Amino acid sequence: MLNELLAKAQQGDKDAMRKIGNHYCYDAGNPQKGVEWWEKAAALSDAFAMFNLGLHYRGQGNFEMAKHWLEKAYQNGDPDGAVDLGVIYYGRGNLQQAVFWWEKVADAAPNAARNLVFTYADKNFHGRNKEDFLKWLKVSANKHNDPWGKGVLGVLYCGIEHHLWKEAGFSGLPQENREEGVRFIKEGVATAENGKSDVSFQLTDYTAFAQAMCSFGGKTDFSRCTRDDLGKAIQYDEKALALAEELAKLNPVGAMFVQTCQDSLGTKKKAYVALYG
Repeated sequence: MLNELLAKAQQGDKDAMRKIGNHYCYDAGNPQKGVEWWEKAAALSDAFAMFNLGLHYRGQGNFEMAKHWLEKAYQNGDPDGAVDLGVIYYGRGNLQQAVFWWEKVADAAPNAARNLVFTYADKNFHGRNKEDFLKWLKVSANKHNDPWGKGVLGVLYCGIEHHLWKEAGFSGLPQENREEGVRFIKEGVATAENGKSDVSFQLTDYTAFAQAMCSFGGKTDFSRCTRDDLGKAIQYDEKALALAEELAKLNPVGAMFVQTCQDSLGTKKKAYVALYG
């Protein structure tokens, strides 16, 4: 395989050059040789080789070289270059520059859109505001079909404050659209749990999903729940309880969450039996 790639590289094949670089850096344990081949591919405008160089220098702590190559990767058509540039700036406390780079590619890069949602809710960000938070949350949910984005937007549409909304100190909620909210939550959870995304919902997410499935005008009303929605709420509470029990093994404080989840689950199960037998 390597000999075939070397033969192609000698004919000016930049893909082969990049793959040879990958081999030396990741398989053969010779990053210096790998960088040499990536630089050859980069000289032929290979954006992915440029991106690899950016990650390499980022891993070495050479942020100037990392930024140089990641920006070139973005300029040559790889949106992930801008995504990782944003990550570098965010990690160094420059949230404004992080947002600058993520907004360039958020329509094409799901991670950038998700990062913007978090950043516009970050109290350390001077540009924090709910309008941009919702704008990028909708891009995440509607354009990228991101399960996490669907889940959070679904909760808000059901009239429930997601913990990110609360922590950001945003007032009010988007106009309620319960039918759309319930659909988003179900789709988001199904996609995540079928292994079709890298999203892993947390205890607070499942708790919010369970609450939202039984919420009408921001208030719980089991009598207005469909059988399916109440059943889903019970499933989400069961998942929250399982996560709480795992947390309790690591931290005694987790026992508090276990009791809360047990109480919530018990209430919903009683309502289900009363309504549907």
